[in-house]
Amino acid sequence: MTTSPACSAPTVLVLGGTKEGRALVTALRERFVAQLRVILSLSSSMHGDYTSYKDLHMGPFGGVEGLKAYLQDEHVAAVLAATHPFATTIAHNVSLACEACGVPHLILRRPPWVCTPADRWIEVDDMTEAAQRLPTIGRRAFLTIGTRALPIFSASRDMWFLIRLPRNIPLPRHMPPHRLVIGCGRDGNDLHLMRLHAIDVLVTKASGGAETAGKIAAARTLALPVLMIRRPPAESGWTVSTVPAAVAWVEATVG
Repeated sequence: MTTSPACSAPTVLVLGGTKEGRALVTALRERFVAQLRVILSLSSSMHGDYTSYKDLHMGPFGGVEGLKAYLQDEHVAAVLAATHPFATTIAHNVSLACEACGVPHLILRRPPWVCTPADRWIEVDDMTEAAQRLPTIGRRAFLTIGTRALPIFSASRDMWFLIRLPRNIPLPRHMPPHRLVIGCGRDGNDLHLMRLHAIDVLVTKASGGAETAGKIAAARTLALPVLMIRRPPAESGWTVSTVPAAVAWVEATVG
């Protein structure tokens, strides 16, 4: 059993930043107490109070080579990737680094939303396709796509956007007329927002998860079309969809 140089307990690395990742860290610490050292890794873009986490890694690792060095330096016995389904770069790097170092690796991947007969989903492969198709579907769009893809929609003409972001940041200079809403969509206010701003189409990523499913339910209630960006393919490897299943894997793998 591999141990941390700082203590006799084995070390596991949890790549979090999601609700599932934080819940997994809490569950592991409650289950194993001092028998396991749990490191939570977050990207430098994450905001919040993480002072309660004793072992915390903030920021990038430096690609595959940097992550390999980190796994070796910290004597990591297992890695659990509880990252966002669209965080493809870090997921790929984790897979390569763990394979190279011989470190067991588990993916905690939240279940996707399910399209019901009452939904009007229009599924596309990427943001570019979504931006191209959007003007043919609606004129007042609710964008819940994060920050990086906004420039793709800045060229849209004859559009009005309701944009939701987790924090206030400068938007692309030539963004069409819009209103910015700060938050994560966990307040159950989506139906009110969409009615208030006469939204006629929702644009979102197929992230899944109960926390932000309110927008999907609101679009269903209003019978609105949803431009849904499909999830990228998952990395190969052991995969579970719940925190208890991930804890059981750690118990069986690290002991």
